[in-house]
Amino acid sequence: MTNTHTPAPAGTLALEHRFDIQQVLHLYAHLIDAKSWNELDRVFSDDATYDMSTVKLGVYEGLSAIRGQLASMDHPDAHFSLDHVIGEARRNGLVPVRSKYFVRLKDRTIMDGLYDDRCILTSTGWRIRSRQILRTGSSCPL
Repeated sequence: MTNTHTPAPAGTLALEHRFDIQQVLHLYAHLIDAKSWNELDRVFSDDATYDMSTVKLGVYEGLSAIRGQLASMDHPDAHFSLDHVIGEARRNGLVPVRSKYFVRLKDRTIMDGLYDDRCILTSTGWRIRSRQILRTGSSCPL
């Protein structure tokens, strides 16, 4: 599937665009927990970059590389994404989004951090064009 980019108008996004971006961010956690690797094109653009270097997992460029890495990982039991702060659309069509995340690890501890995303409007809807994981805390028991 090819996602051609359709730049959003620069400036403040309409509510329906904000809602659609939030849906993509929520969908990510559901797809990861369900191990629905073939559906990741509903979340990432074809030319996306995923920087997991802060958790020592590297940087992956392109949907195929992202899909391969995510499919090969031993994932936490559950992923949660919340508190999305959606910025204004830039002239290049990218929309900055910062979200908090937490995951429940297999030892029943919680790990938290931030997702620093740039979303883009494609011919198939909003997608994450780049994502960087930022750690903010440490693991703690439930």
